[in-house]
Amino acid sequence: MLVYIITPLFPTKDNEVIGTFVYEQCKALVDRGYDVVVLNVTGLGWKNWNNNKMNEINEGFIEGVKFYNYYYRSVASAKFPLREMRKCENILNKMYEYALERHGCPDLIHLHFSFPLGKGVKNLAIRNKVPLVVTEHHSMFLNRNINNYLIKEVTSLVKNSSSFICVSTYLKESLESYIKTSVDIKVVPNMIDNRFEYHKLKSSTNNFDFLSIGSFRKIKKHDLLVKSFIKAFKESDRVSLRIVGTGKEKRKVKKIIKKNNREKQILLLGSKRREEVLEEIIACDCFTLASKDETFGVVYREAMAVGRPVVSTNNGGVLESWSDSYGVLAKKNDIEDLSNKLRYMYMYSKDFNHECISNQTLERYSENSVINMVIKVYEKTLKDVRT
Repeated sequence: MLVYIITPLFPTKDNEVIGTFVYEQCKALVDRGYDVVVLNVTGLGWKNWNNNKMNEINEGFIEGVKFYNYYYRSVASAKFPLREMRKCENILNKMYEYALERHGCPDLIHLHFSFPLGKGVKNLAIRNKVPLVVTEHHSMFLNRNINNYLIKEVTSLVKNSSSFICVSTYLKESLESYIKTSVDIKVVPNMIDNRFEYHKLKSSTNNFDFLSIGSFRKIKKHDLLVKSFIKAFKESDRVSLRIVGTGKEKRKVKKIIKKNNREKQILLLGSKRREEVLEEIIACDCFTLASKDETFGVVYREAMAVGRPVVSTNNGGVLESWSDSYGVLAKKNDIEDLSNKLRYMYMYSKDFNHECISNQTLERYSENSVINMVIKVYEKTLKDVRT
């Protein structure tokens, strides 16, 4: 079966972390004998407009996955969604024809993220009479200020898809609050890479290490996490907080750390490669992230797959199949409550069954479990088209 995967996010040599959940699903399909072609259309902000691969089709392979990339200049896409969708549709039509000449017509198209490519992919699928599966990951559906035109387009996309998927029940319910339709939206979670498996806690140090991973955006609330950590622990406590990620909010967080003289205790590690992320998770005692909202929260599951308990905010996505045996949840945007939960984990983390956390997480979100769910959707979609 030939599947065209269309996405606005896909890993590159410069950024191996972005869109890894899309790539890992593609790789799992290839490993099971599917022919996969990725069309990646990515909008870049003005700081990256000097990219020498802008406005042209670039191609390559990542471990057997064939991809075509196209980078374009993106300006205020959320404020002007119609303009962004039209631009993407024009680019996508060119890329589709380019791929068609080299690989032939796909049996199925699978789109990740409805915005900004949804309108163009829907029209392309209808025009070429190709079944369309859509997986929604986008956190924009978790807020209450979505552009009305965008709601209209997403509603049309849901109705015209052969199958529409959300990565969590929380995201599904949020999406359904916007689009009034009888379409059966399925839930298929993101998968965990096979490299993330159980590792025993380190035993050679008395220091307790919290780890957080996430881009420095407002929604990730790294500033709140740092303030909560400072409130929970003294400078003299043998405890640290290590944060992996980059972004606009990093400077703000850095100022908070410096103001409170915690540079030696709270470390900003910058961007890390996937192998380095795994090493950081293995080395930590507990994973924590204070996000305002999460559609799924794959990074929580990666830490849990390694066997690390979690301190999280009650952010929606983390609640999918949640058990109190996995960690503790704090109220959103509450420094007092989060600081108490961090302190609790510091004192009682060894009471959690780390191997059990790993086993139950992998049972639900391993590559094999999730890709089988995806393949069932593909098979049913093609069966329905033929009958």
